[in-house]
Amino acid sequence: MRKNYSSRLNAVLSILFVFMFITVNASFAESDSTVRAAYEKYLKSYNELKNAVENNLGDEIIKRYSEKYKEDLEVYKKLAGNGSTLSNAGQRAEASESSTAADIQAGIVSSASAAAATPLEKAIIELHSGDNSRLDSVIATLEKIAGNSKNPDEAGRAKFELANAYMIKNNYSSAEKLFNAVIADALNPMRENAKKAMETIHYLKKRAEYAAGAVNARDNALNKKENYQNLSWKNPFTKIPAKFSQITSAVKYRKAMTDLKEFDGDGKKGFIGTTKTFITDLFKKRLDIDAADEKENKLITGEIIWKKRQRIAALVAKNDGIYKIANVRWGFTGDGGGDEDQTLPKWRTVTLNANFVKEAYFVIKPFAPEWIAGHSFFMFEFDETHPVVTEYGEKSYGFIMSMEARQKQGESYSFTGSFSTVYLLLSKEDYLQICAINGSRLIPYRLNLDAGQKKGLLVKAIEESLEERGMERYDLFENNCTNILFGMLNTVLPKEQQFREWIIKKVFYNKLLSIPKTAPKFLKKHKLIAEIMPTIYPDKERAADRAAKPFAGADLETAIKNSTEIKNFAASIKIKIAAAIDSGSLDKNEIKDLFYDEETEMAIALNVPGALPEEGDKSAFSINEIEFVNKMNSISSKEELKTYVAGLFNAYITAVDRRMEVFPDISDYLKDSLKELDERIK
Repeated sequence: MRKNYSSRLNAVLSILFVFMFITVNASFAESDSTVRAAYEKYLKSYNELKNAVENNLGDEIIKRYSEKYKEDLEVYKKLAGNGSTLSNAGQRAEASESSTAADIQAGIVSSASAAAATPLEKAIIELHSGDNSRLDSVIATLEKIAGNSKNPDEAGRAKFELANAYMIKNNYSSAEKLFNAVIADALNPMRENAKKAMETIHYLKKRAEYAAGAVNARDNALNKKENYQNLSWKNPFTKIPAKFSQITSAVKYRKAMTDLKEFDGDGKKGFIGTTKTFITDLFKKRLDIDAADEKENKLITGEIIWKKRQRIAALVAKNDGIYKIANVRWGFTGDGGGDEDQTLPKWRTVTLNANFVKEAYFVIKPFAPEWIAGHSFFMFEFDETHPVVTEYGEKSYGFIMSMEARQKQGESYSFTGSFSTVYLLLSKEDYLQICAINGSRLIPYRLNLDAGQKKGLLVKAIEESLEERGMERYDLFENNCTNILFGMLNTVLPKEQQFREWIIKKVFYNKLLSIPKTAPKFLKKHKLIAEIMPTIYPDKERAADRAAKPFAGADLETAIKNSTEIKNFAASIKIKIAAAIDSGSLDKNEIKDLFYDEETEMAIALNVPGALPEEGDKSAFSINEIEFVNKMNSISSKEELKTYVAGLFNAYITAVDRRMEVFPDISDYLKDSLKELDERIK
């Protein structure tokens, strides 16, 4: 913290140096009162910023002073430039101001703070949320962007995500057409991902054929059974052939279901495996065919319910090392009764700045039998002023990438099982909580990498997590949680320090790289262990999430103070909008634009995230989009419009009052959201 404070002060002193040149050399006429007033305002905001930094008043306060300072400086420079020619010192201030201001901002505010999402970003987040109730709305938004955007990258990404949406909706022909269009576009950055997605499309289409064959075989078998039952033994010459026909059709159904079962998952059929499954099912099920068999119906429909704690990350935006990523796991609500599969995960959209990664760790989580078994993952640590930040303003200084076998509900990991893969992105606190729940210990090894290698490894881990995996399978010895880490390390290591992944290229893999137990030996041999960190043991205190627990003591006092500030801010905006309606500067269509994004059909203002976001309205508040649109269309007078808007604010203020007394603190998120709304009012 002291180092952070010193860096802030140095940055401010740099501005002071520029400021001294401006005061000495800036030329403007004494009679020009406008320029002088701007100069004095700029000087005042500079002193406020300097005092805030020197007194260490906190990031949020310093951020506000910094923004005010930059705004006043810009006004002064424009006026001084219009009134006379800027002096050399003034020009130097203009040239260096952006870098010095950026230095201050880098020292006091996370450059990862999330900006307001664009319609495309909102659509991407919604599409990959696991909730398909808004899929049609997302598709409509993506179609507009793909067809109308003048930004080639934006249009290209929209096409790729639109194809994903069609695939989710089982519209394989439309998805295939779009993926092929993306592949054919040499400038589309999603080309390689589209090629992988085509693997999935081909698999799904073939699987659908097997499923249709099973349905037809079942219908035929049921018809044959009914036909047999309707015949009398009085005529055995028709009854006996009908019985044989029933048996034959039932066997054909069992064979069709076997083909589907063996194809399901990875699309690989083997004669021995298929025959074994066929004989087993025939022995267990015999000739019984039940159209209401839930398990077989799920297999036919292709319904897959993945475990709640695994979700594929999705890139929302990136720029110059700053990533905005959806589906980052951020801990769990409750402890699941000690069963990690019963926990309720919290998923977040986070922003992080890869330029400020401080440390990288290779972490091993042993489990029985420890001589061969265990799990490995990367953990990255960020500096004190650049945490990973969620859309709600929550912060973490530890970020984890963990490749795992993706599992369906009711499915357990086994060495012989067949699984797809998922590259999870998690907060450090999330993993400590899950280890507390399942009783695992962690052994971290701090990696001996320079700053460039640490950043490169983080970027590689993120990019791998965001990459479309197609039909990639988890393999115990050639594609598992441990050996993929060595592969990523190779991308940032000099050739002489790299790990030998193949004994014989593409023929015989170095399977020792796949065993967590041997990983530290390889790291040590390649001089990559800077420090063996203390083992992290499961802590029962971490098992239960603090979410939704009421604040107490000093935390409650702070929460009440923040709540009062937010409610007062909201009340002032309500008054401001009412005055604008009275004056005619805001009509009902403009009010609608303030609160609602027509393209994405989403409410964009007065949202109060719940303490348990997955529980919806139990602890959250948001404007009901359908009711809002209908009401705005029916309003016919200024008074009616003012009354309705006032009601929205009153409901919001009530929700804030209730929510702000419960952990986690979302005051920064609420303040930023209100500020954005305030700035958009005419």
